[in-house]
Amino acid sequence: MAVLHEDAQVVGNSDDKVYYFNFTTSTFMKREKPLAERGVSRMTGKPIENPWFKERFQNEAAALQLLRSQAKIPVPGLRSWGEDSEGLLFLETDLVPGVQLERAGDECRMPNLHSLNGEKIGKKCDQCVDLAQKNFNQFVEEKLLPELRSLKSSTTGLNGLVIPPTWILGSVDRPSWEPKTSDKEEYVMTHGDLGPHNVMMDLETLEVVSIIDWEYSGYFPPEFQKWGATRGGHFAHFKDEDLARELAATIDL
Repeated sequence: MAVLHEDAQVVGNSDDKVYYFNFTTSTFMKREKPLAERGVSRMTGKPIENPWFKERFQNEAAALQLLRSQAKIPVPGLRSWGEDSEGLLFLETDLVPGVQLERAGDECRMPNLHSLNGEKIGKKCDQCVDLAQKNFNQFVEEKLLPELRSLKSSTTGLNGLVIPPTWILGSVDRPSWEPKTSDKEEYVMTHGDLGPHNVMMDLETLEVVSIIDWEYSGYFPPEFQKWGATRGGHFAHFKDEDLARELAATIDL
């Protein structure tokens, strides 16, 4: 069972999770928020509860194990997952050093190469932004997508769980999804939420060092894999509800 060390540093949170860096053990943990600490839904007046919380952690754990054993995609090593001593769900992985793609240009990572005057040092660097996005796009096209497409299955989802990409879940209201089986291996591994917030870059070279957060991954038609190097590019397809419903229909039984 994972232990939340006293020196664990909170680095972010969402409606239902808190994220920690633990430098003592070189681990990263995401942990379920107690109900009393969650925001309240305007619709129900109750603490926010996102669907498939346990299933998403289970799905990510399975995906990390699969990718570490059968692909050359850089992903964090899984340490453990489950319920802690307080009955809260957690997932713990190796801590990946680096910076998220969306923050790569918050400051200049290569001041010796880029022409910066004194007042710009430590501030946003457009050259670093452009380089990081270029490196990510090249990594996706030349390495990530070929590796994911090499992992094939005749059944949707992963290990019996079907959790479609976030942009489909936002347009198609379904309480659950059942695995669909084909007579051929037409489904490929997809990430499900491949945006700049889930890509880690090297602090000095701005090359991709890891793809994180595989909660929504699984085997789906190749068209399910959407991605973008910017927030705007990543979330653009969230607005196409017709496409989401069209693709969702392809995995209906």
